[in-house]
Amino acid sequence: TNITIDGIAAPDPPVISGPSSGNINKNLDFCVTCDDPNSDSVRFFFDWGDGSNSGWTEFLSSGSVVYKSHVYDKKGIYKLIVTVEDIDRMISSTIKDLRITNKKTFSFSELIFQFPFIRTIWNLLHIY
Repeated sequence: TNITIDGIAAPDPPVISGPSSGNINKNLDFCVTCDDPNSDSVRFFFDWGDGSNSGWTEFLSSGSVVYKSHVYDKKGIYKLIVTVEDIDRMISSTIKDLRITNKKTFSFSELIFQFPFIRTIWNLLHIY
């Protein structure tokens, strides 16, 4: 007689896609996915590294993609930790380092209107 036992294995470590740096008070958008070797349903938990977290998501199919955003209100180096748990209560985690600054960034149109010299050159280029 052969006996087959469903193997219990932890989910693969989650894969985090998203920025490694950003500015304070600006949304940072992340995309996370995880495969479970047993194709078990999984749920995700985001520890933002600043004392806040996302709470657990609902259980989703293995391989599902989860999108989350977060805003940091202080500059610094943060460790985003994404933990995934399968229905067998096995867990895996991945850590992503984030550098949050308070640098002012300008779009091209903001530069044109903030600096008269650049605006003058821009206008001259568009006349000819």
